[in-house]
Amino acid sequence: MTTILRTRLYGKEATEEEFAKEIVRLRLGDPRKHEAPCNYSQIAKRLGVSRPTVYHFRELAIKLGLLIIQDNKEVLPDHTQKAKEFQRFEADEFMQNPLVQDWVTDMRTRKGGKGIKSWRHNFASLKRLCNTLKINPEQLISDRKTYETILKNLKIELDKGNFDAELAHRTLVFNNNEMTFHTMKMASRNFVQYHGIALPRGIDGISSGKLIGHGKYNDIHLSIEEYDRAKSYLIDKYGLDSDIFRVFVFGVESCARHKAIYNALIDWTEIQANNEITFVMEVIETKTEHLNGGKWKKYIKAQDLQKSLIMAKNKGYTKIHNNLSKRDFDKLSIQLRELYAYLGKDQIHDGYFMRKPFHTLRHIGAQLWIERIGDNSLVCRIGGWHTAKELEDSYGKISEEKFVELLSRIKL
Repeated sequence: MTTILRTRLYGKEATEEEFAKEIVRLRLGDPRKHEAPCNYSQIAKRLGVSRPTVYHFRELAIKLGLLIIQDNKEVLPDHTQKAKEFQRFEADEFMQNPLVQDWVTDMRTRKGGKGIKSWRHNFASLKRLCNTLKINPEQLISDRKTYETILKNLKIELDKGNFDAELAHRTLVFNNNEMTFHTMKMASRNFVQYHGIALPRGIDGISSGKLIGHGKYNDIHLSIEEYDRAKSYLIDKYGLDSDIFRVFVFGVESCARHKAIYNALIDWTEIQANNEITFVMEVIETKTEHLNGGKWKKYIKAQDLQKSLIMAKNKGYTKIHNNLSKRDFDKLSIQLRELYAYLGKDQIHDGYFMRKPFHTLRHIGAQLWIERIGDNSLVCRIGGWHTAKELEDSYGKISEEKFVELLSRIKL
């Protein structure tokens, strides 16, 4: 049923099925949203249509199985049994579930209509959770106790190595059960909270939304010697005037995120201090675009990177790479992984270097700048963190050796 109505549903062109679904929702009420049932006169007034039109779509809803008459009462079909009947969801089929559809619509229109950027990721993660446990979304929102039981069962299945077959080809990414579980859980938390399940801030237990891995990334770093080796390796194999050299060193020195590196322009101003020149560049971090439009200054002191940037600019580049498509740019991950393997980092932290080759650059940069200057407030400005606590929690803190070195400069 795909006929488009001339009458709009809340200002949007609607199919006959969408109109029928809304009439059922209004007629029976929606306890999750604290909406009381409406009579047909109220429905007609709310939707701006005649009562005969409402009755027409009531009959359509019955034909479509959206509404049944039981003991002379209008009731919803029994979804309990339906929820037990597993059907493998393809993306479009999963989206057709009314609960999922409403949730996705909400995610896409939050933040003043701009939506949240993670909606696709959340949708995919919830789908994987349902496929892994062979459940339907209805079961997640029965009540909080049921939801927590589902999460416990999910953790058990992932620990056993059982997960949706769709993920089988992505074992490199999903071999970290803790992160896989956290990703699915956070998507499900978003889903159940939208549908009225209360999960108070700071809640403990299986349904806690606390970030995992905070402060556990001290091993995602390169020493100064390893960083120099990495640059020498790239220069010897690809040359100083190469996309991979510029991307790697710029990513480390700027601590910019993946997309910001890709979009970084060959444009800078020069500031001289203490006989040294610093290139001041600018990137857009879409993750923080709600603050100052996501604009962050980046301070490039590394002379080898400055020389490489000048080479690219002289050749007419507009970006720090040879105007690669996003797809070709992402293929540089192959060269990054080769570099990490050369440095012996391929097995560190459950293969984090290999799983997140671009985001690893931000970790390396954070650790290097902390060791270089030992002042987290300055590192925050360089890398684009809002607070020193955020930097320390997510990327690590100053080493004991560096801390003692800083203390030694203080004369008592």
